[in-house]
Amino acid sequence: MRSWIGATENRRGHEFNKEVSERLRELGWQTKPNVKLTEILNAKLDRNYGDVDVFAWRDGRVLAVECKDLELAMTTSEIARQLYEFRGEFDVGGRPDRLKKHLLRVEVLKCRIAAVGRYVHSNLEVTIEPALVFNELVPMHFSEITTRHGIRLVAYDDLGGL
Repeated sequence: MRSWIGATENRRGHEFNKEVSERLRELGWQTKPNVKLTEILNAKLDRNYGDVDVFAWRDGRVLAVECKDLELAMTTSEIARQLYEFRGEFDVGGRPDRLKKHLLRVEVLKCRIAAVGRYVHSNLEVTIEPALVFNELVPMHFSEITTRHGIRLVAYDDLGGL
């Protein structure tokens, strides 16, 4: 049962990534969904950092987008759980939470900005901007993580504001 739920969640997540990628493309961005850092940087890394859900670029701006299609948090405990999963910190065991994993990927990209520029074929100076796109308004929109971690939180319907 757990493997079925995991496969279903994975499929739903990839579908949302594709939707975000297509919407950003409609808004004038070049995009690629589900891209590994090793592909962007054309290099091996010290470990597997996972993939960037949507990699988008335009006019020297590069967005590293983490997409989350979350269930609506209805109870206080569900809200607390979502806020806890997106603090941008390591747990006591040294494992990064869901936001911290994305922030670590962005740091790797920023440390190799020239390689990112080559990947997007930009003649302009490239800037990398981290973003979290949620399917709808979520508790994190009302938290301090945007100012604390310098990341943009956007609901799917507000992608035009990027």
